Amino acid sequence: MHLQEVIKKFIESINTHYPNIVIDEDNIKYQYVSPPHDSIRLPSGKCAVYVFAFTEDYKIPQLAGKVLKVGKAGPKSAPRFQSQHYLDNSTGSTVAKSLNSNPIFWDQIGLEYTVSGEQTICGEPGEWLKKSTNRHHFFIDQSVRDYTKIMGLLENFIRGTFGSILEGVATERN
Repeated sequence: MHLQEVIKKFIESINTHYPNIVIDEDNIKYQYVSPPHDSIRLPSGKCAVYVFAFTEDYKIPQLAGKVLKVGKAGPKSAPRFQSQHYLDNSTGSTVAKSLNSNPIFWDQIGLEYTVSGEQTICGEPGEWLKKSTNRHHFFIDQSVRDYTKIMGLLENFIRGTFGSILEGVATERN
């Protein structure tokens, strides 16, 4: 299943397991953003589940199309959707911070680094993220009843369907 097909399968699952939630395919809008991505804004009145996935022609063939991170952004977390994941000094857990804190991934995913004495120094994880991944957005209008629950369910559905390399990764480098 490709990410574009998620909405239909998700709605089927909601209808089966959550009959009290009323949602149809028209309530979730899909957007694909190819690299490099920058200055992406959360549309007014929307919340989103977003996915960072390696490009289909990524330089490491076994990673092509694989999901790196799945997240969600509600109406009060637009900065998380727009820019925080590209910064390793931003608040909370971000993709850049997870990458910078876990050098064990660097060779596996093709992230550039330098060795200085006994220390390895990550390149620019935020810039690498912009150039090496696609973004997939699933927008839900805030006027949809139970939109926050739907966001959480969709985030879990995508993780369960595709997996995610960075889920559960500690963000502290020891």
